[in-house]
Amino acid sequence: MIIEDKVSELEEMLKRLAYIQMNSQMNTDRIINELKEDSRKFREDIKKDLEKTREDMKKSAERLDEKLAKNSEDMKEDTRKLHEELDRFRETMEKDREKMNKKWGDLANKWGTILEDMVIPNIEEVAEKRFSLTDCDDLMIRRTKKNSKCREKSREFDIIAVYGNKILLNETKASPKQDYMNNYIQLIKTCEFFDYFPEYKGYEIIPIFSTLYFPDEALKYLSKNKIYAMGIKKDSMDILNFDDVER
Repeated sequence: MIIEDKVSELEEMLKRLAYIQMNSQMNTDRIINELKEDSRKFREDIKKDLEKTREDMKKSAERLDEKLAKNSEDMKEDTRKLHEELDRFRETMEKDREKMNKKWGDLANKWGTILEDMVIPNIEEVAEKRFSLTDCDDLMIRRTKKNSKCREKSREFDIIAVYGNKILLNETKASPKQDYMNNYIQLIKTCEFFDYFPEYKGYEIIPIFSTLYFPDEALKYLSKNKIYAMGIKKDSMDILNFDDVER
């Protein structure tokens, strides 16, 4: 009797397990089907979103192309106008430069003339004070002369003061620019002066470079090349490097 009861209980448990297993399989299939449906809907939504995104991007690209094309045309027009403005600016600058160069040239010439007018009255005084030269034989101011060896060449000499067999040869400039000094040094070293005045060949040349103000470097440079520097000293013009020039 006990064994039969136990068998009955066991059979009942097996029935229950079978029922639970059957229901579990049904729930699993339902969940899987629901998942499949959700996945299908998700794919469809994604597809729709992608299609909408592609369409939006296409429209945005078209609008961008239109804007770029318009901007390109605007830029071309702006560039053309800019070039026109630059051309007008260059023309204006060129005209202004020509006017300025002329004014500077006129000013430099005027200044050079004023400076020469300051040097001329002092040249004989300097000749006597510094070189013990008196009784000037010939004083030539702004003398232009052709080269005796090459008639196509001519040169202006600011001041030529002749004392016996000695000549004070003065070059006056508004400033002691390096090129100015070098050109004058070259004239002295090559004795080119005598190509213009062969009648003075054999005379001793006393070279003087004149300007209002000499920086220390310019004074040293002229002294090194045995050129006297004449500038403002106190209330008059005088040789500024007399003791530094070795003759």
